[in-house]
Amino acid sequence: MRDLLEGYVDIHVHNGPSNVQRLFNTGEFAIEADKVGCRAFITKDHYFPSMMTAIQSNSLLEGKVSTKAYGSIILNNSVGGINLKAVDAAVALGAKYVSLPTISAANHIRYYEGRQFIGAKGMLVDETPIHELDENGNLTQEVEDLLQFISKLEKPPILATGHGSREEQDAVVRRGRELGVPILVNHPYYGFEVHAEDIIRWAGLGAYIELTAISFLPGKKTAADFVGNHDFLQKLFSNIPVEQFVVDSDMGQKIFESPVNGVYTFLKILMDEYGFSKDEIDTMAKRTPAKLMHLDD
Repeated sequence: MRDLLEGYVDIHVHNGPSNVQRLFNTGEFAIEADKVGCRAFITKDHYFPSMMTAIQSNSLLEGKVSTKAYGSIILNNSVGGINLKAVDAAVALGAKYVSLPTISAANHIRYYEGRQFIGAKGMLVDETPIHELDENGNLTQEVEDLLQFISKLEKPPILATGHGSREEQDAVVRRGRELGVPILVNHPYYGFEVHAEDIIRWAGLGAYIELTAISFLPGKKTAADFVGNHDFLQKLFSNIPVEQFVVDSDMGQKIFESPVNGVYTFLKILMDEYGFSKDEIDTMAKRTPAKLMHLDD
């Protein structure tokens, strides 16, 4: 396992502390990931910024593990929505990843109507749906201000599209392209009614396309459950440069295996079933995420 994972960077791991049970807290996952040579990871929580737990983990484990933890902020209602001051504070604390709304996104709320989202237990106050487009179909001023702010940073964090709608993601990608903002399109094959042609177009505009291990775990959720069939993925792989893909886990849920194992399984699938070379795997799972996080700057 280590020969494939040595140096990998996971930019999407759900660690505790959290309002739902997670498999690891941030420090525990750093120890787990270090066993296989993971270089770095971003810990992500839907409700609270995670820079503090990442900083604390790195401090307590200094000299004990090589794996480094980094934090993120997800712009849901619990941090005031698309709150520029919250982003300002997060970036000052070293956040490597800023995400547009996930569980507070109007699109997410529509998608999960009548169902329980696994990452949103224990909440008593209803979510207020956050829209990224105004009544005229233009980006809201809050989103525009966020994009402008990130565009002026010397080493900008990754801006993830979260759980926005196809139309919202499209607008963010196009405006991000104009401003030179690094955009990561979150698991576009899941819950967003996105077409292969959309994903190919967004990659052509410079966006990075996320491939999440959790979506491809055998016996749980296969690629077909999300994207329809093998031909869909093959179309993406045939039309998008390998440098535009980012492989991560999106794991850490208590009911599943370790994100380390999930990523390893996924990378083996990409090699064995889709013909990716070891060098291409290294690009998607190591070089590109490290570049987005400015780890070598």
